[in-house]
Amino acid sequence: MLKLLGAILLLSAALVTSNPTKIARRSIDLKDALSHMNDFYLPRAVIPNSYRLKLIPNVDEGQFKGHVWINVTCMEATDTIVLHAHEDLNISQSTISVKQISADGEARVSEAVMKIKNTSPSIRELSVSGTKKDIAKQWYIIMLAESLKKNTMYEVQLNFLGQLNDERNEGFFRGYYVDSKTQQKKWYAGTQMRSTSARRVFPSFDEPALKATFDISVGAKRKYHVWSNMPIKDTEEMPEDSAWLWHHFQTTPVMSTFSAGVFVSDFHYATFTGDSFQEGYLRVSARPEFLGQLEAAEKVLSESLTFMQNILDVPYPLMKLDLVAIPDNQTYFPDDLWGLLIYKESDLTSEASLWYIARDVAAQWIGHLTTTYWWSDSLINVAITEYLAKEFVKQKLDAYSPADHALLYAFSKPEPYSNKAVQRESSDVSRVCWLLKMLNFTLSDETFKRGMHRFLDDRKYKTFHYEDLWDSLTIQGRNDETLPEDIRVSDIAKSWISKERFPFITVTRDYEKNTAQVKQQIFLRERPHDISGMDMVWYIPLMYITPDNLNSSVPRPKAWMKNQKEVTVQNLPDQDQFVIFNPEETEDCSKKYAPFFNPSHPKTGMFLVNYDEKNWELITQYFKDSLQGKKPNVPAATRGKVLHDAWNLAFGGELSFATALNVSEFLKYETDDCAWDYMFTMLDHVGRYMDGTSVGKKFKVEDFMIQLMNEATINLDKSKPSEALLITKLQYRSESINPPIYNEQEHALYKEWTETQDPHKICDYTSGPPKGMAPICQAFKQGTMEEYEVGLQHTINMMKKVPGGECQLVMKNLMGCPRQPEKIERLLNAIFIEGNPAFTDRSIEIAIIQSTGNHVGWLTLFRFLENNWDIVKSRLENKPDLWTAIVWDSVIRLITHEDYDMALGLYTAHKGQFGVAEPTIEKALKKIKAESEWTEVALPIMEQWLDKHLGYHEKSDETTEKQQ
Repeated sequence: MLKLLGAILLLSAALVTSNPTKIARRSIDLKDALSHMNDFYLPRAVIPNSYRLKLIPNVDEGQFKGHVWINVTCMEATDTIVLHAHEDLNISQSTISVKQISADGEARVSEAVMKIKNTSPSIRELSVSGTKKDIAKQWYIIMLAESLKKNTMYEVQLNFLGQLNDERNEGFFRGYYVDSKTQQKKWYAGTQMRSTSARRVFPSFDEPALKATFDISVGAKRKYHVWSNMPIKDTEEMPEDSAWLWHHFQTTPVMSTFSAGVFVSDFHYATFTGDSFQEGYLRVSARPEFLGQLEAAEKVLSESLTFMQNILDVPYPLMKLDLVAIPDNQTYFPDDLWGLLIYKESDLTSEASLWYIARDVAAQWIGHLTTTYWWSDSLINVAITEYLAKEFVKQKLDAYSPADHALLYAFSKPEPYSNKAVQRESSDVSRVCWLLKMLNFTLSDETFKRGMHRFLDDRKYKTFHYEDLWDSLTIQGRNDETLPEDIRVSDIAKSWISKERFPFITVTRDYEKNTAQVKQQIFLRERPHDISGMDMVWYIPLMYITPDNLNSSVPRPKAWMKNQKEVTVQNLPDQDQFVIFNPEETEDCSKKYAPFFNPSHPKTGMFLVNYDEKNWELITQYFKDSLQGKKPNVPAATRGKVLHDAWNLAFGGELSFATALNVSEFLKYETDDCAWDYMFTMLDHVGRYMDGTSVGKKFKVEDFMIQLMNEATINLDKSKPSEALLITKLQYRSESINPPIYNEQEHALYKEWTETQDPHKICDYTSGPPKGMAPICQAFKQGTMEEYEVGLQHTINMMKKVPGGECQLVMKNLMGCPRQPEKIERLLNAIFIEGNPAFTDRSIEIAIIQSTGNHVGWLTLFRFLENNWDIVKSRLENKPDLWTAIVWDSVIRLITHEDYDMALGLYTAHKGQFGVAEPTIEKALKKIKAESEWTEVALPIMEQWLDKHLGYHEKSDETTEKQQ
């Protein structure tokens, strides 16, 4: 294996083009080469050209049968034909036939898309000597008495039977709804072929790269309508049964097997007109009672289709697009079929449909028109379609979303991932999606669009690798002179998506020479900082704005850090003017807030920027002056990003908290949501981190924020809708810091809730008590111990009646409400001492996480574990993951020297008894020690600043107790 890998590496390094007009790249994709070592790839001796597929689903009985004719070309002599077929698919061996349909060696490219008719031109039939199944690989192997001839075409015919899947929306599935008028059960059936489920429906070459055309015919009872990828060509009565009809569909373009699909039901439908479509080629379908709720979906379907055609500059490749809503709660992936989007009804009843539909329409191009060669690269499909959908929401629906820095926070931990594969996959998509935004901004919007068009035009009806997209963008960037000749987009991409870290840059200006030294380093927000890879470097575009050039939508990179630790930037402004590197693209925050889709990512780069002290002062003063009308404004999104960078750099130990606090003072004049949204995020972080420290105990940070918000409110104009909205946000935040006293109305609502016996009403936010769960949370937080006991028991009883998601969500919100140690200890007693069976492993994990969201909570958990060690350990003896989580949660928020001594005492007392959690507690101790050493230096600086600027005097114990 090592020798083979070495050979591949040498070959891939050696095989580069000598043509200077082309992009130098590997002729062999390393990932692809390594993947081909996996023998689950079908042999390439025989490849498909076209399918003629007949399916007859008996929807009422739950069965289906079919017949497939596959036109294939023999690429090299072989006496076997290897197809995919799931073990549950029953293939009739006696009806298998293989016919030669071209002269020896005369298969031509022009014939590769030949459609098989009922009477294919058969030269001769070959003898089938036998068949066998490879269950592990899901292969169906047809063995022949003689070899197929190279470059010759054949037709393979197979009959098959199967069961419609009642359990999962996979392969050929079915479901039902109950007619509201007749109360009769009405069945429907459909297919979901991705990723490898086409083989559950018909024998096929079920790999994304093995594309072919499809002629699909579906037999169904007359009462049913039938949908497929293409418009219906004609219908005819089945000769053997006049109650059934054949629905023959037009021929598809070449496509992967997973793109094929059918749907059979008695649903009603509505047709409407979209740009570039004749009437009838765009429609939505649903059961009669639901069809009227799809007006918004119709609008978004049409608008997003037009938008994608324009932004990609490639016409929609099919002749129609259907959207079907099914009354099902199982998972379904609408983008899996070409020309046929199947959604759960619940996905189309809120604004979320705007996001889903736009994303899935984009997948009609990126996913079907062009397809990744193998499933391992399919995440780029998701990333591109997410990117395009967000552009649609922003541009066409006049909406915005706040920047999402969750990925930055995750990658700035000493260990960036948990062991959850879903979390890793999500972060991989986010990285690529963010990278596309950065490339759009740095190359220019027009270059990026033209590059995407170049990519699609080159790869349409084919497959692609990551490199194909990067190469198209590189060529376009060089043609448009927006990318330096010595930089390839693939180099930029590799430097970002191959690492589970992000950098920060430090800009140190020489004010006499008007230059700056820019240095890049890995960013770690949490301690310890002794990880491997501290010498990582990235391709970083250096873009900046100055007081004389505040338009962050147009600047091109002034320089690039090309995997360099340090560079010098020339021609900076005079010493009395600031520079802001990595500005945010101008964002109009007067647009409506769009929480219905994944938050956006920073446009220019997922990296923070630190400055020398003087430049920080220049930025801060300019923000204050401009917001008071003395100077032109820096865009609000950039103001917010500067604020975000300052606080995160302070948390990472790269900047003084005094500087972060200084920068924050411009907020007293801030009138824009964008900047405040960043600060609200940081307020949550500061509150969690400082809770239990000298700063947190005195409520100095809260006092500072209350002062800022009060001053900002005074400066806002209620008559302006955007500022009125900000006033509401500020008031809400103020109340979260200093919550109002639990009142009689809330007490009455709480009493009503505890007396309600309908678990669905208790656990459903939409039909639950007025004002949602806020009054209930107030009672849990400020009510008496007796009231808490009643509410806790009520929640537990409902969890017994409705195990699973609904009541767990209520518990998740309520368990984080109490602030008194005796209430949290009561919850822990119910879980561990009483061993209440209503608490599943998942609900225990939720309860612990939520109840330890503050200093009182995690200190109570620590004391509880310390005092009840034997009981807790015994309860979790056979639950290693949960035991490890409890140990981690009990100590991970500790950050002072006193905290470290406590944790060390627990470890010393039970050393050798932690079992699987022994490495966890040792890792936690290392982290706590590093954090305590940092807080010893950092927190006094914050405390001194607050004392000075707030004129703070020690609050009485009575006031402190009241605030808690």
